[in-house]
Amino acid sequence: MLTPVFEISQDESSVTLLIKSPFAKISDSEICIDGEEFSFYSQPYYLRLILPGRLVENGTESCQYDVDNGWFTVRIPKEEPGVHFEGLQLISKLLAPRGLDKPKRRELEEIENESNSSNEDDSEFSRLKENGIASKKDTVIADDEQLDDRKSTYGFANKRCGVFKQLREECSEVVDVKTPDRTCNSDRRRQRVEDEQERFSAEHYLADLYDGDDLIKPLLRLKPPERYTEFNEEDQTSLRNMPWKQALIGSRRGKPLIGLIDIIFSYCYNRLVTEGDDEENPESGWTICKLSTQLSWLDNPTSIEECLTSNIRRSMIFPLYRNWNLSMRCVQDIIVILKHGRITLIKSMLKFIIY
Repeated sequence: MLTPVFEISQDESSVTLLIKSPFAKISDSEICIDGEEFSFYSQPYYLRLILPGRLVENGTESCQYDVDNGWFTVRIPKEEPGVHFEGLQLISKLLAPRGLDKPKRRELEEIENESNSSNEDDSEFSRLKENGIASKKDTVIADDEQLDDRKSTYGFANKRCGVFKQLREECSEVVDVKTPDRTCNSDRRRQRVEDEQERFSAEHYLADLYDGDDLIKPLLRLKPPERYTEFNEEDQTSLRNMPWKQALIGSRRGKPLIGLIDIIFSYCYNRLVTEGDDEENPESGWTICKLSTQLSWLDNPTSIEECLTSNIRRSMIFPLYRNWNLSMRCVQDIIVILKHGRITLIKSMLKFIIY
């Protein structure tokens, strides 16, 4: 079944869904409303949403189909008129399965949506396992293990390990640390700092400082990141195609989210040096990975100060333009993106993944 393109809006008394179904069989179309759950079926399309508020069937609901454009227009009344439904633009959250929005454990874990991603993930995992690359027992840290710097863990909230055991030859092409699964977290950080100190070029930095005004100043004049209030059709397609994963962070919430700043800094730097061009650039992937300590050294920052210090250090060592003012502009752009809210942040991350 195909998940159709859809748009959703609301007014004081109702929710309106526009569902693009150009190949739908009208005679077989079905719509079901059950409190906060909405489902639509019209072969070959199927859409199921969990809304942030309850709907009701009271005889005022309506559905129309535009044959020329292939759009269903469905209007459904709210159970309580005047209630504002928060987060209707976050379609990934609306597509999430029921029950995964209420954590049952305090520990951090990732829960995959069986209906959306289980088959795909299992087939990919089977392929890796057949080639001796992965095994389920060595890729995820058990929930009852104590995570600390003496262990060799990495990934989101340091929940992964053993991923590189069978990728030793390819490892040097992916990350800078030579033996990720045999190097504990504290040693990885120490090696990263030593590598940065060794690679820093005072000559390059001074050249950009005194002779690079003609190159740097135009970049600093670029407009700040734009504020977005909705996703376009391309964004919605990307979000629908992503497998659903829920992170139950619990008491460790702060530290994993600091890693997001590490990645956004890399994105902001790349946006500036490419002069705001969001098209794929052959150097963008390398630049972003080098600036991020998580992507280059599998080193997750533990504080905002540590995160930005590492990002700025690396921006003075690896990329083509090594300028303090340029790095400070990246920090300012991070603040702008975060102030703009979740939609702008998500759109930035969607642009990030194309690199």
